[in-house]
Amino acid sequence: MERAAVPCGGCTLCCRTGDAIALFPDKGDKVARYKTHLINVPGFGMLLALDKGPDGKSCIYLKGGRCSIWEWSPIVCQSFDCRRWYLSKTRAERRRLVRSGWASQDVFNAGRERLSTLPAEYGN
Repeated sequence: MERAAVPCGGCTLCCRTGDAIALFPDKGDKVARYKTHLINVPGFGMLLALDKGPDGKSCIYLKGGRCSIWEWSPIVCQSFDCRRWYLSKTRAERRRLVRSGWASQDVFNAGRERLSTLPAEYGN
């Protein structure tokens, strides 16, 4: 799998906002590598997710503002693109996800702010 080419510039909002970072063994995540807990995701059921750090929001593997498992980070981390995430949802869907606690307004805002950096094939 090729990593998403997102111009994060050290942002790490997707690692710090409390959003669940789910694992997908069927897509190649090696669950035994990670500290995890079970979450119930409406529409998906029970999934394993990365544990949170001491603040209860940040990914446990975010150390000193950097990913300490970059080389073997979960598939969702490798493929996540806040710009495409923003574009994939209607305003109503984004609001509903934020209200429900399943997504962060900050991450949606970061995606919106970076839209101009998407390649032309995404309609920008």
